[in-house]
Amino acid sequence: MPHERCLPSNDTAAAAHYGADPREVERHLEEFGHGGCRQFAGRLHEWTGWEVFKLPAGDHYAVLRPDGALVDVYGVFQARDGGWAHMAARYGRTEEDWEKIDPMQACFMEEQDRRKVDAFLKTAWGQAILPSAARRAYPIYYAELDMGAER
Repeated sequence: MPHERCLPSNDTAAAAHYGADPREVERHLEEFGHGGCRQFAGRLHEWTGWEVFKLPAGDHYAVLRPDGALVDVYGVFQARDGGWAHMAARYGRTEEDWEKIDPMQACFMEEQDRRKVDAFLKTAWGQAILPSAARRAYPIYYAELDMGAER
């Protein structure tokens, strides 16, 4: 299997293997896979410090794990197994289209967006994608860091 803990398509039934409710996962895919992916990637960056990547024109955002896997709401996609290409193809792009961005571009969001992502990360599918053990004790908040620099 070329992908670890992922939904290779919109087949949410596969998430049941991880104890997730497929209907709940479907709702999260719609929210964070098509429209809220920037905030999702930004929040994952805040919890992990991992780099943020995006497809052109903001088609999609994901974070890069230290082992080279891209992570988004659909799961964990390894580059060595064609995962980056698969993820890009879902949005009509190619693997070469991914570009690293300044995480500030993804982390600019409302607190309610952070709360939505945090609530998702507590679900069975959220834990399959980003287990609590992979997160920092406290997330990075760029607004707080910026305020400290102005003093």
